[in-house]
Amino acid sequence: MVLSHLELRNIRILEHVALEPAPGLNVFTGANGSGKTSLLEAVYILGRGRSFRSRQIKSVIRKGCPTLTVVGRLQGPAAADTVLGVERGREHYQLRINGVEGRRLSELARELPLQVFTPESHYEFMHGGKARRAALDWGLFHVEQGFHEAWLAYRRLLRQRNALLKRRDLNLSELTAWDMEMAEHGETLTRYRRDYVEKWNRSLQGFADLIRNTETLHVELRRGWPEGEDLLEVLTRDRSRDWETGITHSGPHRSDIHVRLDGGLFAERASQGQQKLVVVALKLAQLEIYRKQTGGLPVVL
Repeated sequence: MVLSHLELRNIRILEHVALEPAPGLNVFTGANGSGKTSLLEAVYILGRGRSFRSRQIKSVIRKGCPTLTVVGRLQGPAAADTVLGVERGREHYQLRINGVEGRRLSELARELPLQVFTPESHYEFMHGGKARRAALDWGLFHVEQGFHEAWLAYRRLLRQRNALLKRRDLNLSELTAWDMEMAEHGETLTRYRRDYVEKWNRSLQGFADLIRNTETLHVELRRGWPEGEDLLEVLTRDRSRDWETGITHSGPHRSDIHVRLDGGLFAERASQGQQKLVVVALKLAQLEIYRKQTGGLPVVL
């Protein structure tokens, strides 16, 4: 994937920038505060619809402006060029793909796969199960065609089940149909994740030597409910507890990955420098999986 043209307006201190990146490596230099990271942020917004630096889009929009916009042209290995456009306001977003209005931000991600390395990447990965789960699902989203459909179905069922659990007049037997369908999609989701973790571990062997004085680097999946039990059995058994708290406690939405360095958890065993390198190795291994299965590479920031 080649980003051959980029134009942005009103992103932090950048009022208007238009450029044509070269295929391959591009390096941007400048003084502190000159907008280098904001330029990378614009590319990220083009592919994800949001910033990697802030959850609040209002902090990204240039002061005094109502919206920001980013437009980019992508060149694939064989297909015709694809033009993406994103407009973000404080309360809305609009996206277009080849002039056609899109509905979901995942449509951008499908067109422009990208990875970002920041000085904070290892902190997010160490302290947030959500960040680790997102890293795992990023790889699946881009290489397994059925994963996103199963993920969307499961998320929809989870929202609906949690809404039912908040009803004080709920008859727990009403959850039976939801639990059966939710368990089916949840088991499918977990099979995708298990298969990907196996590929991830094989790919990691080529990057483990980034971390000095280390013999093994390994990823383990925690699926989100006890091993040896079916998800349907667990959902059925936990209905009373779930109803008391108003949330679903078990399922792939609670899954996590544990990264082990020479048999121990890397967060406990690795130095701060090693922790950064572990996250770099994990992401590089994912890029290698993507390359092998698609023949291309994401945009890397």
